[in-house]
Amino acid sequence: MTAILTRSAWTTDLELEIFDKLLDQYARHIPKKRSQEPRSPETYEERENFYRIRVAGAAHDFGLTFALLVCRQVLVPFYTRLGWQSFNGILLVEQPGGTVPFTGNEPMVLPVNDKAPKKGTINLCGLPW
Repeated sequence: MTAILTRSAWTTDLELEIFDKLLDQYARHIPKKRSQEPRSPETYEERENFYRIRVAGAAHDFGLTFALLVCRQVLVPFYTRLGWQSFNGILLVEQPGGTVPFTGNEPMVLPVNDKAPKKGTINLCGLPW
């Protein structure tokens, strides 16, 4: 059997088309266009809340239990203010020689749909980048 794709696998236009069809079918009362363009966060507090909401929202949309990041030690206070917690366990990654602990940066976790682990072992089952 041969399948021929007539459009790109996933584009912004396709996403908007699907979203518009869903609104037409299930939520006709929701406008398709914004009444005004969103503004960028301006104050320090707005920027911090913006990033916190974006990360948590994306992780929630993907059904993740928690989010994981690695950062330099000097950035830990910044991410802590955004709700991230230090992960004091072992973060494993794949390297050409096999599975090894990742020690290049500080691992941090963000609870999303459940509690995030603060210790133990997390295996990325792949390369760190």
